[in-house]
Amino acid sequence: MFWNKVLVRKCKNRKKIVQDAVHGYNPFNKIAGGGKKSAISKTESSNKIQDSMKRCIKSQAGLTALDHLKCSYIFSILDNLNIISAQAKCEVDMVNNLQNSSLYKEDETFKNLIDLWAQAARQMDVQTNELNSISNKVVVEPMKKFSTIFPSLQMAMRKREQSLQEFTKCQEKVEKYLKRERTGPNAVKLENSRKSCAIAKAEFDHLNSLLMDEVPKLYEGRIAYFQPSLQALVNAQTTYYNEAEVIYSQLCKQLKEGYRTDKKEDEDADGGFSLDPDELKLTIQQKLSEIRSLSIAVDDQIK
Repeated sequence: MFWNKVLVRKCKNRKKIVQDAVHGYNPFNKIAGGGKKSAISKTESSNKIQDSMKRCIKSQAGLTALDHLKCSYIFSILDNLNIISAQAKCEVDMVNNLQNSSLYKEDETFKNLIDLWAQAARQMDVQTNELNSISNKVVVEPMKKFSTIFPSLQMAMRKREQSLQEFTKCQEKVEKYLKRERTGPNAVKLENSRKSCAIAKAEFDHLNSLLMDEVPKLYEGRIAYFQPSLQALVNAQTTYYNEAEVIYSQLCKQLKEGYRTDKKEDEDADGGFSLDPDELKLTIQQKLSEIRSLSIAVDDQIK
C-alpha cells in the first residue's frame, strides 16, 4: 500500500532524529544559549522559561522516539497479518489442489476427508479476514492518524524558532537606535522598531505558549490514546486463536471418526480381517503355525 511506503520513508528519515533526541539533541539550542543574546531573558523570568524549555524538549524527544517505535510496531503488525493471511491462502490452495486430483474423484474415503478439511479451511479463511479487518480498523488506522501530528508539530517548532529570531532582530534594532543620537529621524525609527518588536513578541509568546502547553499534554496522553487500540488488538487475536482451536479440534475429531467408520466397513467387507500392522503380523504368524502343524508340510521349507 502507498501509505506503507510513506511510513517506511518516514521511519528511515527519523532514525537520526531519534538518536539525536536520545543523546540530548536540543531543538532549542539557538534559544537556550550561544551566539546572539536571547530576547527571552528580557521578557520573562529566566528560571521559568528554562524549566518550560526543558519540559518541552523532554516531551518532544519522547514523542520523536514514540513515532519511531510506532512505525516499527505498525510494520510488525502488518508482517504478522501477512503471514497469517499467507498461511490461510496456502491451506485453501492445498485443499483445492487435492479436490482436483484423480484420487479425490476415485476414492470416496479420501474425498470425505478432504471435504472436511476444505470446510475447516474456509472457516479459517473467514476468521483470518475478520482479524485483518479488525486489526486495520483498531490499530493501523489510529496509528496512521497519530502520524499526522508530527509534521504539524515540526512546523510549529520551526515557526516558533523563526518568531524568536524575528523578535531578537527587532530588539537589537531597538537597542541600536537607543544608542544613537536623539534626532528626529532616529526617534521615528526607534518608535517603529518598538512597534515591530511588540508585534514580534506577541507572536512569539503565542507560539511559545502553545508549544509549552500542548507538547507535554500530547506526550502524557500517549498511553490513553494507544491503550484502547492495543486492547482491541489483543481481544481480536484471542478470538482468532480460540476459533482456530475450536475449528481444528472439531476437524481432528471428524477425521478420527471418519477413519474408524471406514476401517470398520473395510473389516466387515473382508470378513473381519484388519489391516492394522500388528494385527496383520499376528494373523500371518497364526497362519504359518497352522501350516506347520499339517502332516504334509515340512518345517524346514517354511521360513
